[in-house]
Amino acid sequence: MRLFKSREEKELERRIRAKQGRTRITRHVENQRRAVTKYRELARRALSMGDQRQFRIIGAQYVWTQAEIERWERYVLMLDTIETRRDQAVSITEFIGSIKALTDSMMAQADPGHMAKLQKDLEMGLARAESLQEHLELMMDMTDQTLSQSADELSGAKSDELQALQQQLAGELTQDSADARITEGLKKLEEQLRKELP
Repeated sequence: MRLFKSREEKELERRIRAKQGRTRITRHVENQRRAVTKYRELARRALSMGDQRQFRIIGAQYVWTQAEIERWERYVLMLDTIETRRDQAVSITEFIGSIKALTDSMMAQADPGHMAKLQKDLEMGLARAESLQEHLELMMDMTDQTLSQSADELSGAKSDELQALQQQLAGELTQDSADARITEGLKKLEEQLRKELP
């Protein structure tokens, strides 16, 4: 058994962790979308019963959940962007490695002085590309750990605890302390639901 993993094995593990994190986030967003649909139906029921207090509580949860979906979708976008940049860095490194191999071949057949300068320039470029790749790998690891921890926290939380937290937060919302976005979201929701009521 080897004590150290190869660079390829580490990269494969990072890609697997990133994919798992992205899957957890996607699953969480899907669950939140289902919750939005349920909150909308509950808000409609509260409005049809004339219960403004319950409507405001449920409507606030509806608006908050939509904002959470947007936030997690931005995280997925950030993860996809970093992954694309990493792939670009890998491609650049491979390209420079190919050029280096061609240069080595040319060195055997050309003016050693001129080729030595080209070789030195090429090796400096390769070192910069490798440094960029290492920075991107470090950034990917840090982002992966952050997203993985956030996703684990969300997936590990019990649904009862989340519901209790949601109800606690909704209970803390009052007409005076509700921010403008929630108030605006409630107005829009109420207008839409009133149009749908008979």
